[in-house]
Amino acid sequence: MTRNRTIPDDIAGAPRLLVVVADGVRPDVLADELDRGRTPALARLRERGGLHTVTASFPSVTGPAYVPFVMGRHPAHVGLPGLRWFDRSGRIPWALGQARSYVGIDIWHMDGDVDAAFPTLFDLATPSLAGLMLLGRGATHGRIGRGFSWMLRAMRVHFRGDVHGWRAMERTAIDAFLERFAAVRPRLAMLGVVTPDKFSHAYGSDAEIVREGIRDVDGAVARAQAIAAAQGDQDRLRVWVVGDHGHAPVSLHEDLQQWLEDRGLRVRAHPQLLRRRPDVALMVSGNAMAHLYCEPSTRRRHWWPTLAARWDALRAALLTRPAMDLVSVALDAHTVHVMHPVRGSALVARSAAHHDARWRYQPLDGDPLQLGGALHDLDADDAWSAT
Repeated sequence: MTRNRTIPDDIAGAPRLLVVVADGVRPDVLADELDRGRTPALARLRERGGLHTVTASFPSVTGPAYVPFVMGRHPAHVGLPGLRWFDRSGRIPWALGQARSYVGIDIWHMDGDVDAAFPTLFDLATPSLAGLMLLGRGATHGRIGRGFSWMLRAMRVHFRGDVHGWRAMERTAIDAFLERFAAVRPRLAMLGVVTPDKFSHAYGSDAEIVREGIRDVDGAVARAQAIAAAQGDQDRLRVWVVGDHGHAPVSLHEDLQQWLEDRGLRVRAHPQLLRRRPDVALMVSGNAMAHLYCEPSTRRRHWWPTLAARWDALRAALLTRPAMDLVSVALDAHTVHVMHPVRGSALVARSAAHHDARWRYQPLDGDPLQLGGALHDLDADDAWSAT
């Protein structure tokens, strides 16, 4: 660990940035805490800057949804299509059953799984520091909460479902992060505070204990600002508090693996990753979202027109399940067929790629996304506004 390092001349006086990921915090709950005056440090940020509701990436789940903040890209574009995913190519290293699950030991692989061709903010703004960040590749001054002893603590409380034990562990990690924040004076620091998400899963997103977790975020921001002020950096430090996803009410649950097996299919899914000759690989990849990989033994991906003859009955059956909302299949690399059991189906198509992409929404026999009809030639901003 490096301490009391002199700031290089080329960045002396340059702005510093602290990004705090308030994991799982709903914007309406946060706004209510601000209005009640219970989060004074965050309220001052709102007064000086603003409070904005943004759209999380898909899937909106802890881990992949950190990618836009750390890398400025969609998680799938850099190699993280979900919280759990299946590697049809068989090329990823140390993958039991050709699968990843970032809710377990595979979290160690996340930095290596993201495409090395794309830099992180930690690479671009140095010196840099990460704290409790699932993705922290390139942090020059370490990653608080990622070492072996930290991981043992985290796993002990995580797998026991001990959300209060998690909060105690996380507070200790925040203390260590702020200690190094003071010593290093990083140009970029990113801190993830997961306690609000843990409590939301256990008690609901509007519970008082979730609000206590939000106040943990407020306290961390206030302490970081006090450190910067003591070092004469109060005018240099910028603080952004962001959220990776919120929480919506869940009324129905589908045991998709059991349902698939009841249909006579061999299913590879966590934790049963050694199932040989699977018909389907089921990867629960996000909040209320799963990927189904048909014919996973084939190394080359086949688009839906090739698969439909065998698998269309399964697609139709999925739409009859009470817990299902949307089912989508990829017709090719640029076109997705989206279906709803009542609202009908539509095509979502992309032309070009990256920043030049244009989008089209073409209803076929209904309006499954409830966008009011066909939309054509939308750029990314227009597509976001429409949805």
